[in-house]
Amino acid sequence: MKNATIGLIIGVLLVGGLSLYFLTDSQPGSDSFLRNAFVASTSQKEEPKQIEVNGDEPSNTEIHVSTEFRDWVKNSSESLHKSVESQEQTEALLRTKSLALSLQESQYLAQMALQASAPANTRIFSVYLLGLQAPHNLAAISAVLEAPLSFQEKPATHSPEETLAMQEKSLRRMAIEDLLKSFQKGELPREQIVQTFDKIPDAQLKKYAHTRLQELTK
Repeated sequence: MKNATIGLIIGVLLVGGLSLYFLTDSQPGSDSFLRNAFVASTSQKEEPKQIEVNGDEPSNTEIHVSTEFRDWVKNSSESLHKSVESQEQTEALLRTKSLALSLQESQYLAQMALQASAPANTRIFSVYLLGLQAPHNLAAISAVLEAPLSFQEKPATHSPEETLAMQEKSLRRMAIEDLLKSFQKGELPREQIVQTFDKIPDAQLKKYAHTRLQELTK
């Protein structure tokens, strides 16, 4: 019952947050397309079709986590659009879960977030859960930010590849904002944030991250 309740909150918590990253996309005119494409992809129940990418998929080396944890992530991800009775209580449960993640579990979530072939809901939930306790999961969040994007060249307009590329950037912006929130709370020092942002390989995302940090330190 507890795990089911936790899964129900995610959709409510993410709707407002994700819209921020969509609206701040760096490509002019792509905002509405990105929002619609991402919402459509997360509402599909079937597995997404395979899309060829220019870069390599994250390491397929198996990360050993319990079957119970894998099932919990899967079930929670599939419950993104369900309503909840107590948002505050369920968010508190998720924060507790995030703080209790083992190193292997946080690495597993980072791996899922980076898998282009994984369902969009799973990728969103993985980044979201890591970000609820960013200092505790800093290594996993850094791994997400430091991983190269799957598409090094600009995909064709309105293609499935463009949708996936935009999703990848939006997920990384989620991770960036999670670190910035921790910085604002005094949980992470500025120097550590800067070091992490310096390792972001995509020039646009790196500029976005440093610009946001400068805005908070004026």
